Amino acid sequence: MKNEKGFSLIELMIVVAIIGVLAAVAAPKYMEWSKKSKAVEGKIMLDAIRTNEAHYYSEYNVYTSSLAELGNPTDTAKYYSFSIAASTTAYTATASPSATGTAAGLTGTWTIDKAGTLGGSAVNSGNNY
Repeated sequence: MKNEKGFSLIELMIVVAIIGVLAAVAAPKYMEWSKKSKAVEGKIMLDAIRTNEAHYYSEYNVYTSSLAELGNPTDTAKYYSFSIAASTTAYTATASPSATGTAAGLTGTWTIDKAGTLGGSAVNSGNNY
């Protein structure tokens, strides 16, 4: 019996328990990082809207509330839907979680204005990434 090689059942159970503990710790962190990466989409697209609004204003001397007139910089967005409230002298663009974003756990809205100030309820709801 001294020449038998291999692992005992107890040793295998200890390894499985350690893997289980590591998975229990890693899974929530993974979900948190995944949610953060999806939330970045809203801010990136709002910045694209801000840039396009500046170009539009330099050409027409007014701001627009039409994404189509801005060249629809958000057409590749997957987790957010976008809207713009504009007057001739100012605008506020809003990013709200789409159905896909809500399913991914995104909450709150992001906003940006002509000064580039980022705000909205996502800033205060734990989604301040």
